[in-house]
Amino acid sequence: DLADRDDFRTALVNSLQEGFFVWDHRGAVIELNDAFAKLTGYPAHGLPYRWPHPWLVDEKAARLQRSRLSQENQIQYETPIRHRDGRLVWVTANINHVNTDSADGDVYVGTLRDITAERAFAARESAVLRLATAVSVAKSLSEVLSITLDECRLALDVHRVVAAVWPTSGADPT
Repeated sequence: DLADRDDFRTALVNSLQEGFFVWDHRGAVIELNDAFAKLTGYPAHGLPYRWPHPWLVDEKAARLQRSRLSQENQIQYETPIRHRDGRLVWVTANINHVNTDSADGDVYVGTLRDITAERAFAARESAVLRLATAVSVAKSLSEVLSITLDECRLALDVHRVVAAVWPTSGADPT
């Protein structure tokens, strides 16, 4: 009967669309579902994932959230994480403190929801508005191009953007 209950619990947790995890009292991830593994790239067969977690981008901010959790018992925040394949993923984390009678101490149960697409959409909208405002005050084609390239550089998160312009007179490109 106990084995059936564990199988049911595992099936239920894996059916969640959001990444689900359990931390022990030291901050190590001791349980996760398939959605969590897909979101982070770190599967259950690698458990436990000790603190600091390998997907953390900003360890200082993560420590601050952990500190908040010890005071508030429930927190929700947005943060970037680094997928195991190297790409940046934005998530909303929701973590709750759970009191247990276990000798191992209390645990924390949480979920991660991927908000990368939502953040990218908002960033594109913001870039379009900044671009429209900046271009409206430009006085030359050169200024329009410079402003546009700068906004593209920011939106794409690159250090430098280069453009070449071929004049209609047949002169060399600039």
